Amino acid sequence: MQSRNDAAASVSTQAPKTEHAVISTFDLFSIGIGPSSSHTCGPLRAARIFVNDVIESGVHEQIHSLKITLYGSLALTGKGHMTDMAICWGLQGVDPEDMSVDVATLPAKFDSVVDTKHIEIRSGDIAKVVKFDIENDINWRMDKALPRHPNAMQLSVFSDNGDLLATNTFYSIGGGFVVHDNTEITENVFYKSIKKDTVDKSRREVQVLNDDGGVASNAVTQPHKDVPYPFHTGDELLALCQKHNLTIAQIVYNNELTWYTPEEIDAKLSSIWKAMDDSILTGISASDEYLPGPMKVKKRGKMLYNRLQSGLYRGIPSPSPVNSTSLAQHSKLHGDVTHPLPPIPPRRNNEVKSIDFIMCYAIAVMEANACASRLVTSPTMGSAGVLPSVLKYYLEFLSHDQHNDIRQFLLTSAAVGMLIRRGATISAAEGGCMAEIGSATSMAAAGFTALNGGSTKEILQAAECGIEHFLGVTCDIPHGLVQVPCIERNYLGAVKAICAAQLALSTGGDHVVSFDESIKAMRETAALMSTQLKETSLAGLATSVKIPVSVPEC
Repeated sequence: MQSRNDAAASVSTQAPKTEHAVISTFDLFSIGIGPSSSHTCGPLRAARIFVNDVIESGVHEQIHSLKITLYGSLALTGKGHMTDMAICWGLQGVDPEDMSVDVATLPAKFDSVVDTKHIEIRSGDIAKVVKFDIENDINWRMDKALPRHPNAMQLSVFSDNGDLLATNTFYSIGGGFVVHDNTEITENVFYKSIKKDTVDKSRREVQVLNDDGGVASNAVTQPHKDVPYPFHTGDELLALCQKHNLTIAQIVYNNELTWYTPEEIDAKLSSIWKAMDDSILTGISASDEYLPGPMKVKKRGKMLYNRLQSGLYRGIPSPSPVNSTSLAQHSKLHGDVTHPLPPIPPRRNNEVKSIDFIMCYAIAVMEANACASRLVTSPTMGSAGVLPSVLKYYLEFLSHDQHNDIRQFLLTSAAVGMLIRRGATISAAEGGCMAEIGSATSMAAAGFTALNGGSTKEILQAAECGIEHFLGVTCDIPHGLVQVPCIERNYLGAVKAICAAQLALSTGGDHVVSFDESIKAMRETAALMSTQLKETSLAGLATSVKIPVSVPEC
């Protein structure tokens, strides 16, 4: 946080290479509020950090007013992503991981700020009511992106005579992770905490490396002091597993023991899965017909679930031989029954019922996400339907030990997410949908392969296949809403994850492209993609889909 006496700006230089500590599973998977991890969860967390810093600095009693500026992608799609609402919730001290908080009550908290033009900023038991007119005090800078990251937001507080008391610029870098202008180059950004001092030093501090890979002479931080199995590439992870005769899940589990007890790890993993499972239940239990927003997207999760329960999967056998008389009697037939190539009557195929369950689960989660429900960043909110749907299907129909399978799946997929987060990006503003659903598909493919007894080589190859076939996929959401094409693409990503796992298991993990090569390609592809196709709603479906102006927003 900068005070009014700090330098106004500093020259930006290229950051030296850093060797980041292993990301904790419980940073990668965190409970938040939809619809977006970078545009909802991140801004909410940034606002909480800002209020905490202001209160700790002792200037909160002097605050009279508050102003916020959103830049780049945050400004362009922030309305559809509920960014303004999330910031207000963060300023009010809302903790999404506090399960006692009823998320259904949060819109009313925002409405109160709109009506009163004041907000109670809070951190713990300390609170202060300040002037905040959302209409005038949030500046949406759609025309400007800051160089450090496309998702930037600046928060500033002022005294009653207009003097600047404190300001800080935050960057929401994907998956709910945030950094700010004072984040040190030598600081590991891959942890989520409102108060830095509560985070173990081995997760905060990193080494600064020279171009030749040696430790820089000015390095004063400690490397992975207590982490037994640090890994930074897929090849390193494979070598660790082979050297120590451990699975990927066991490697990650042992690293988590650096910070948590076995009981805490089990409790946290169970909590993550419960939140995932609850998000499916929320989606299939929805009573309203449409998703919020002007596109009037009809909800399908509940309908799909009801069909799965109604016994409609018996199939409709075709008469043999096929004749035009029997075809003509079919009420839902499409096509000319007198044609030499007769049309096929509608039927259900029991052999692919598994796909229908996965479809139902994934769509249910994403419809809950679109309604600002509580979900798990896996690794983002925009991709939050992939992993839960794959794991739910396995647990319900294939598992023989649900407790162990949950741990195996989440820890294995987390390792892949860590490597993608470190080697490329999970931010759609940086890498389009490739970074979100592509990453989730890769993670789910790895987890599903592990649950089927795959080797480390097969797991990494499934992960590679999952991301390889998402390279270059855009994020071009109409009206800034995480609905089209996000909801259906989560389902397709889940199916693709299972296909990638089956391929790896069937071929022994042999593949031309390695996991590390695919991550390098992902990073390079993200840099080459047009900004218009990276969560800005400026091209693609965002401009080709016409939204009726006569339809009021919900």
